[in-house]
Amino acid sequence: MQSATTTATTIRPKASPSSWESTNSKEKAPSLTLKDTKVANDEATPPTKVTTSGKTGGFYDQQTLWEQELHRYHPSFWTLVRVISLIGFPYLMSAIGSFFWPLVVEFAEANGLKVARVAQAAIALVGGSAFVAHNAFFAAIYYFNIPSFDQYRVDDKPWHWDMLGVSGWREMLRNTILQILFNFIAVNAPVMYLISRRWGGLPFRMDATSIPSGGEIFWQLLFCTVIEDFCFHHSHQLLHTKQLYWIHKVHHRYHAPISIAAVYAHPLETVFGNIFPFVSGPFLLQYRMHGWAFCIWGIFRLAASLENHSGYEFPWSMFQAIPFKAPTEYHDFHHNRNQGTYSGVLRFWDCVYGTNKHYFEWVRAGRPDTFKTQKFKEQKQK
Repeated sequence: MQSATTTATTIRPKASPSSWESTNSKEKAPSLTLKDTKVANDEATPPTKVTTSGKTGGFYDQQTLWEQELHRYHPSFWTLVRVISLIGFPYLMSAIGSFFWPLVVEFAEANGLKVARVAQAAIALVGGSAFVAHNAFFAAIYYFNIPSFDQYRVDDKPWHWDMLGVSGWREMLRNTILQILFNFIAVNAPVMYLISRRWGGLPFRMDATSIPSGGEIFWQLLFCTVIEDFCFHHSHQLLHTKQLYWIHKVHHRYHAPISIAAVYAHPLETVFGNIFPFVSGPFLLQYRMHGWAFCIWGIFRLAASLENHSGYEFPWSMFQAIPFKAPTEYHDFHHNRNQGTYSGVLRFWDCVYGTNKHYFEWVRAGRPDTFKTQKFKEQKQK
């Protein structure tokens, strides 16, 4: 699938209003505030007029799941890059692990420390560094508004800083960072500590003599992706029920998500909607998995989630070579309209339950804007 063309952004064809035409088209344009973003997605807002700028060609012309999947491997330079990156990634990580992991074990033994404890700290350090590096990359794109990246945006709806202004956005960003720090310190760390106490450390091989090969890392990433996607989809769909949406509502304050929003969630969602799906695959494998492979799985899944929330879809991304991979646009639709598309990495379970029908209806309608987005654009033009 060619996630985004490398050519300049073109104009989307207009679509007939049909069932997408809003009954609220005569409402007064809303004045958006930070408070509005907290409730913007409590109810799905029907899109109205078709946006006057967007993308056509490549992936954006494919209107069904099978058309998109066939186009995923359409012969092109970027398709080759994606496939090579996806296959080469585990082998590169294996080579890095062969150098890095013996140093971790050597440090623990030289200082009379338990290898399992030091390894757990090393995994947290590597994972945290990957999180910071990925978000720094996207932050640079957002902050400097680099024109060459515009062609990779999934749509042209306004970012939160455009709608809230400087002070409103700073408040939202501050609340986001504080919530994430709270979750890392008061939720993630205690949960992983309790897990490690149960097994005397993480339940994986930690030695320096059985560093996983590239092939082993590859099949374990595949296994963990399938298991995690099953758990994530069903926990996510559960969080969208009337009884539990008050938990998930925190994450949906971002109707135009950015990368850091991937881990912005209520503490309860962090445990049951994020940590539980993430560790399910590795904990089924246990000692068949090495600690370094677990670390790579964390980086792999985190990077996929950050990209899904970034608002950008890059043609070189290795994740776009995964069959049935949900494109960034897919999850962006979920945040913007709050209608189905519950899957994380894959789209399989959405297809089973038919919870992506609204997405494909929207695609066939020409990807129209929501009422609020259209009104904002009209106000800005005035």
